[in-house]
Amino acid sequence: LSIRLQRQMCIRDRHAAIYHLDSSFKPGEYIKAQRERRAFNLISSKKSNDEIAKMTGYSLSYIKKNKSRLATSK
Repeated sequence: LSIRLQRQMCIRDRHAAIYHLDSSFKPGEYIKAQRERRAFNLISSKKSNDEIAKMTGYSLSYIKKNKSRLATSK
């Protein structure tokens, strides 16, 4: 399974009550927000692009293209 699918399944299982009670809950959006928050924190702590990519699951090219946006999104 891909990392993304594994994370979605884990979040869905851990938050099953929320997922079933709140039909607007979208695991993919939650994961994206968590990854962006993590990237923001890593950028703020001056980690290298390689480290950020490895720790967030984003590709190195994605980090390079979106670093300025990620640096301002919290």
